[in-house]
Amino acid sequence: SPEVDAVLVTSWGPTHAEHVLNAVTAGKPVFCEKPLATTAEDCLRIVEAERAHGRRLVQVGFMRRFDVGYRQMKEVLASGSIGAPLIVHCAHRNPTVPESYTSVMAAQDTAVHEIDVLRWLLDDEIVSAQVITPRATGKRFAHLKDPQILLFETANGVHVDLEVFVNCQYGYD
Repeated sequence: SPEVDAVLVTSWGPTHAEHVLNAVTAGKPVFCEKPLATTAEDCLRIVEAERAHGRRLVQVGFMRRFDVGYRQMKEVLASGSIGAPLIVHCAHRNPTVPESYTSVMAAQDTAVHEIDVLRWLLDDEIVSAQVITPRATGKRFAHLKDPQILLFETANGVHVDLEVFVNCQYGYD
């Protein structure tokens, strides 16, 4: 519709791909809350549809790039004053999550924040990933693998470990 200038997608994650594709097909800029889609195939369809329009139309709503502390980190890393990063340790901890939270959501809804900010901070792409699930905490739901450790390597050889522990009980980190 010509009356629509842009589209905001803030619905439930599994519905995002359809809404984003509709907006891109209509040539409308779209801001999508994460996740962009819940499958790699849907993400690729969105990227291909955007490329067919010849310009960027999609932005995914990651907020950490705009936080003062992260921006200061980016400036220090970009200046080279501390040298090139070798390894990065990350932790994402929540006191608890609802029973509807699933193991897949640890990557799609939680770790995705660190993945986005790491790519931005390091100005580097992740080329390998591995997920390790250590012995589970007794404070979790039976269906949930918690905690999870994600291991990444970037194209420039930086090694990253990311702890996602969504039932750590003591507080948010």
